[in-house]
Amino acid sequence: MELTLQHAGIYCRDIDESIAFYEDVLGCKLLFKSDAMEGDAAQDGMDEGDGHRVRAARVRR
Repeated sequence: MELTLQHAGIYCRDIDESIAFYEDVLGCKLLFKSDAMEGDAAQDGMDEGDGHRVRAARVRR
């Protein structure tokens, strides 16, 4: 039986810095990057009025 990882969610302070780490250090390729839009359920659930916002990126090695 082969065990594989489909995906993982990782919270970070700076998504651009994190993407650079995955590309430069781990050799991953950025597949896409997006921002949650206002009214997006994920964004609305995270909004506590403190400036945090939901952004997503997918990388692949």
